[in-house]
Amino acid sequence: MLVESHFTGTGNFDRVLSWVNDDIQLMRAFDCDANAREVIKDKYQIVGNNISWARDYGHADMIIGSPPHQLYREPCSGRVLGISAEWRESLLRVRQARPSWVVYECLMYAPWNAVCDELEGMGYVVRVCNVRAYECGAPHVRARVFLLAAKEPLIIHAPFYKRYKGPMMPTPTEMMDIHSGCYTRKGNTNLQNWVSKNPDIQAWPVEQWFQAIGWKPANNDLLNSLVECAGEWLMGFTNNAIRKYHFSHHTACRLIGNATLPQQAHIGLWRASLSVNRLLT
Repeated sequence: MLVESHFTGTGNFDRVLSWVNDDIQLMRAFDCDANAREVIKDKYQIVGNNISWARDYGHADMIIGSPPHQLYREPCSGRVLGISAEWRESLLRVRQARPSWVVYECLMYAPWNAVCDELEGMGYVVRVCNVRAYECGAPHVRARVFLLAAKEPLIIHAPFYKRYKGPMMPTPTEMMDIHSGCYTRKGNTNLQNWVSKNPDIQAWPVEQWFQAIGWKPANNDLLNSLVECAGEWLMGFTNNAIRKYHFSHHTACRLIGNATLPQQAHIGLWRASLSVNRLLT
């Protein structure tokens, strides 16, 4: 299965594909973030910053994408403006490559209706699924929407994760590096502020998520390093996946906070595939 990636950042999204198919080839990735391209350059055969280059490479079996969401809403109103340039570029590439499957991930207020209409107009069967992080066992909320568009069935085995029901930690976001009592729009503390007030890792809700991903944060006297480590852990990265590149603290937090939780994506794709496969067969 040849996979092409559009704006999926650190490559955490594509990890789930190896869990559902044994023959994955990560062919091309296009991202406007230079730091994200640095992280994924050894995973994909071709890495670029402009999707228009993709037309020179022809076929793809699957296109995955997480286009930037900042342009979807009118400032201060929440009104959806429509499909942004990044979405449009990705959908044009889908129209050209005609992959068997298209998978998108983004926030809940992205223009999903417009995207679904575009894909259905291309002949795809489309389903959308909303999943929160605690549904795969992670101790935080993080709501994300996953879209699966298919022209043939996609077989995904049922996930084994157990729903988390204990105390929650703050969700990692691209702004989690702001300290000094900063709170989110909903009044919840951000991750860096929370970690500074709860430095004892042994008191964190670690065990269930450790059983799912196989590692846990280590004690560190440096707050910034501990925040980055906690962010990687909460977002289901492998240990030291982003920290090993020695980005600035702000950049590391942005890359971690913008990433996709692969276990969450696994649940979303599985649920969406049940409906899609039923309609296709």
